[in-house]
Amino acid sequence: MSRMQGKVALVSGGAEGIGAAVARLIVAEGGSVMLGDVQLEKAQALAAELGERAAACQLDVCDLHQWEAAVSATRGKFGKLTVLCNIAGISEPGNVPDG
Repeated sequence: MSRMQGKVALVSGGAEGIGAAVARLIVAEGGSVMLGDVQLEKAQALAAELGERAAACQLDVCDLHQWEAAVSATRGKFGKLTVLCNIAGISEPGNVPDG
């Protein structure tokens, strides 16, 4: 039996990078995955690539209402939510002042 058989994951930041790699592994291990990302078109493209055990939704991790919608979309599509992979990150490059 695969490690993720019967599991349903919501992956924030799932459209690319580490989030996409995690999503690919979940599907390869027998699970289902909802790709939540602010880059909805990229998430949808990856979901199409991964097949019927993957779907995508809009998710800005700074927005409580989008979290609620993402959880609802996951449960609506797959019937449950058993795993949360909170991978989305926010980067604000800058310098640390001397002093």
